[in-house]
Amino acid sequence: RLKFGNVSLLPTYTFLHSLEKGEKVFFLDNAGKECEVKMLGVTDALPNGQRSVLLEINGEPRVVSVQDESVAAEGSAAKEKADPINQGSVGSSLSGVVVAIKASKGDSVEKGQALATMSAMKMETTVTAPITGVVERVAVQQGDSIDV
Repeated sequence: RLKFGNVSLLPTYTFLHSLEKGEKVFFLDNAGKECEVKMLGVTDALPNGQRSVLLEINGEPRVVSVQDESVAAEGSAAKEKADPINQGSVGSSLSGVVVAIKASKGDSVEKGQALATMSAMKMETTVTAPITGVVERVAVQQGDSIDV
């Protein structure tokens, strides 16, 4: 709910499958008002992974910008962010370059253990594990540019 709002208001099929161009969906919003959403189209992705979704909501045209996670941001690992809901998801606190990776997939880590080192404007900072656990995956490599 923090990331997407109350998706329980959407019909199950719409939640599980994206709308096709020209397709409409009807549902009641939080206030009990009937809403009609029609998919008009989706633009090609920009190099940073942004797309515009063109919708008609209750007859009014709307444009919503979304991040397409399947498109790699040009020269940057910024497209994927730490999940604020998952306490084990780790992100950098600053934009910069990954200068060292100190943990690999499958490694056991302790809370506070160094996972990576970032460099920005001649300043280095350590990215640490927020909890004790096992590394499921590492989404960056040494040399990647990260945008927060």
